[in-house]
Amino acid sequence: MTCKFKNHNSKFVRRPQYEIWGFSEQDDQRVPPKLEKVRTYFVLDDDYEFCRIDEAAIEIIDNSLDGYKLMDTFSNSKFILYLKTDVLPLLDKNFINGWNLTGIQISIWGQTRLAKILRDKGEVLSEKLINALENENDKLLLIQGFLDFANHYINYKQDSDLVYHLGFCKTNKDIFSEDYNYLTEVKTIFEVKKENIYKEFLEFINQALFNGDKIIIYPNQDASYSTSKSLLMTIDSIFVNGIEAAYIIERYWDTRFAIKYNGYYYVLEYGFSD
Repeated sequence: MTCKFKNHNSKFVRRPQYEIWGFSEQDDQRVPPKLEKVRTYFVLDDDYEFCRIDEAAIEIIDNSLDGYKLMDTFSNSKFILYLKTDVLPLLDKNFINGWNLTGIQISIWGQTRLAKILRDKGEVLSEKLINALENENDKLLLIQGFLDFANHYINYKQDSDLVYHLGFCKTNKDIFSEDYNYLTEVKTIFEVKKENIYKEFLEFINQALFNGDKIIIYPNQDASYSTSKSLLMTIDSIFVNGIEAAYIIERYWDTRFAIKYNGYYYVLEYGFSD
């Protein structure tokens, strides 16, 4: 599906037509209703930001639904959502609420995934998206900033004479070598099945931050889950081309979740010292 704007819009000036990435359709909520159904379209503007566009603002040039998927996550038959299959990787692992594409760029994960999709489609990326795709140092700084606060929180919550720490590093060393691991301290090394990596990683993070407890701040809203997922997403934004393998290394003083990617290991380590 493609569209063009009926009137001048400063966010949409570079192209005569724009691709529609999805649309929602629901009953007209106005009183009295003026239309039987109201459609809202998701369109990327000239800065590659998703915008919600009212039906009245555009003219549909191509209304073919080829390449679109009807999302089945909504039980309310009064609301339907179609998304272009190209955009589905942005919803991968249930990180993003499907109907709110405009919120994707809030996270570095969303920016990175969108940049990869556009690059694979042959688009010329904006400087912001190039940076999101290629600047790993910014992502490492975001992770470190999260962990700086997390370590204060963990030790406050533990209320123990032991000092707990959650750290993250990137290394090209062999994480299974004696020099790196001090094999006398290693209890087990477990390779995570590829289909379970994100599930196991999220559980690892949640255990480190919250001892696996749930923290309900609003009805049906688990802050421990959303906080753990936020750290996972930030780390996952590094792995643009997909994780190669993952390992859980249990030692006497700490446990490490090691992810292999592009010839390096990215290691999240949780442990304690006296």
